[in-house]
Amino acid sequence: MPSYTLMKILLLGDSGVGKTCLALRFVGEKFQKSFKVTVGIDFKVKEFNVDGKPVKVQIWDTAGQERFRSVATNYYRKAAGVVLVYDVNNLESFQSLETWIDLLNRHTDEGIAKILVGNKLDQTDLKSGKKAVPTAMGEAFAKKHGVKFLETSAKTDKNVEKAMIDLIRDIQASGIQVREVDRSECRIHVLGESETEDDQDNEEESTGKKWGCCGST
Repeated sequence: MPSYTLMKILLLGDSGVGKTCLALRFVGEKFQKSFKVTVGIDFKVKEFNVDGKPVKVQIWDTAGQERFRSVATNYYRKAAGVVLVYDVNNLESFQSLETWIDLLNRHTDEGIAKILVGNKLDQTDLKSGKKAVPTAMGEAFAKKHGVKFLETSAKTDKNVEKAMIDLIRDIQASGIQVREVDRSECRIHVLGESETEDDQDNEEESTGKKWGCCGST
């Protein structure tokens, strides 16, 4: 069978910043107005052809709630890249980025490729054009940590594919070790809602509460 490069890419950020919607968009699925909040970790697979090179990407969507972080970090290993996500209309989600980077540094290999994404651009006040996190703040944070930066909207699909392609190119250029596999490989067990020890104690998840994907939750 023909071979391709397999890349594991993480989506990290606070709960409610739109990681699941971005993951759906990354793999070509339609925007969903509501969904069940991610419990533990989930992943989706998408094949890309980047600069003539076939790439299969595993996009790992991690729970943003603090109670699940210790579980999710078990799945950070062997990641080739990460999309750090915040909500441009939520300053707290931006301020949490340092915590996410600290977790990343402690649980991933040195030199992992990163891109910073300010999501929910579609919710910016249309009259004033103001955001809780101005573009300049995102740019300054990205410069400080030496990563690329884009503002996106999972709802309108703005810059979503570009963010993933840019990250894949950075991984290819960085020399980060990735696997050459054939198309019969890649079976991975991930933690799902029914397997989470805390699931019974989490009222919002156990009752199936819907959370807004790119709207207020």
